[in-house]
Amino acid sequence: MVKYPLIPSYVLADAETCARCCLCTLVCPIYEHTKDPSKTPPYYSKMLVKIANTRYAYIPRGKLSNILKEAINVYYCTLCGACITMCPFGILTPDIVLTVRENVYRIFRDAVPKPIIEVVKSLKEYGNPYKRKISLKSLKEKLCHGSASKKKSTLLYPGCTLSLFSWRTVENAAKLLLKAGISIEIPAEVKCCGFPALVSGDHKLFVDTVKENVNEWSKYDEVVFLCSECYKTFLEHYGEGESKVNASYIVDYLLKLIDEGVLKPSTKYVGEKVVIHDPCNYGRWLGRSNILEELLRKLQIPYVKPKLHGKYTYCCGFGGLLAFIDSKLALAISHRRLESLVKESTTIVSICPACVLSAGRSLKIGRIKAKALNIIDLAYEILK
Repeated sequence: MVKYPLIPSYVLADAETCARCCLCTLVCPIYEHTKDPSKTPPYYSKMLVKIANTRYAYIPRGKLSNILKEAINVYYCTLCGACITMCPFGILTPDIVLTVRENVYRIFRDAVPKPIIEVVKSLKEYGNPYKRKISLKSLKEKLCHGSASKKKSTLLYPGCTLSLFSWRTVENAAKLLLKAGISIEIPAEVKCCGFPALVSGDHKLFVDTVKENVNEWSKYDEVVFLCSECYKTFLEHYGEGESKVNASYIVDYLLKLIDEGVLKPSTKYVGEKVVIHDPCNYGRWLGRSNILEELLRKLQIPYVKPKLHGKYTYCCGFGGLLAFIDSKLALAISHRRLESLVKESTTIVSICPACVLSAGRSLKIGRIKAKALNIIDLAYEILK
C-alpha cells in the first residue's frame, strides 16, 4: 500500500509562500553555527513542496524515497521559532519541520536518524526519551501520604526532564503548595507529555500518549505543570483534551497564591542580581516572558534582561531533540547564549527545565563560573 504524504493545507501554503529571501538565516542558531544552506528554513520549505509534489503534481512515486533521503537535515532544527520573527510572511517554519519529519517517519523510516529511532523506542518502553524509568515514588510517599482523593487533589505534573535531572525542584514546588494548604499528588512514575514523539515524527504515538495523559489528568481537580515545554505542548497540541483538564502553569499558580496572601516572603534575597533567560516555548511561542519578571519583582529579587529576550530570545540548543541528534552542536548553541548572559550576571534564572539543564552542562564543560537556576528553587528559598 502506497503511503501518501500527509500535509495540512496551511502548512503547504506556508512552504509555497517562502520567497527564499533567507532573512530567517540571520537569526537561526543552527545556520549561525553550521553555515550549511541545507539546514535552514528555506530548505525545509523546499523539501516539503517536493514531498507534496510527489502526490499532487504526479511526479513518479519512485522519486519520493530519494527526496526523503535528503530530508535528514530537517532534524537539524531546534523548533525555536526565531525564524518567524524575521520572516516578512510570518511563515511557521516549525510546523513545516514537524510535517516533514512526520512524513519521513511514516514513509521512509530508513532516512530517520538513529538517535530519533532510539528516542521513540525509549518512549514506548519507558514512557520517556531517556532510556530509563523515572520514579518519584519515594517523594510521593514522603509528601503525599496517599490520603487525599483524586477529585480533591492538585496533580503536580513535573515532566520527565525535571524529574530525572532535578527532582529536588519538584520537591520544592510540592512543599510550596503544601505550605499553601493545597492537597497535592505527585505521580509515582513520570511519563512524558508526548512532545518528543511529535518531534520525532511518530504522530500515532503522540496521539496515544495524549489520550493516556488526558484520561489520567482528568481524574484530578486540577493539574499544575512544572515544565514550560509540557505546558506549551498541552495548550497547543492537546486539542479537545484541554476541555477535560483544568490546567495551569506553576509560575502563574505561585503568582496567584502570592496575590491572595496565601504565600508570603519569609526571608530576603541576599544574592546578586539575576539575569533572565526566556525559553523559546514561553517567551516566543506563548508570549508570556513577563510572568518571570513579575514573580521576581514579587520576590524582591533584582534582575536584568539580556539584549535578546522575550520573543527575540536566543535558543538554549536543547529543543527539537537536537541534544539527542548532535550534542556538540547543541552545546555550541548553548555556549553562545551563555556568553551573552554571563556578561550581565553570573546567576542565570529560567522557567524551563531543559534550558536550565542545557545551561548547567554548558557552564560545566566550558568551565564558566556561573550558575543556572530554576525560578521554582529561588521562589522556594524566599517563600518557604
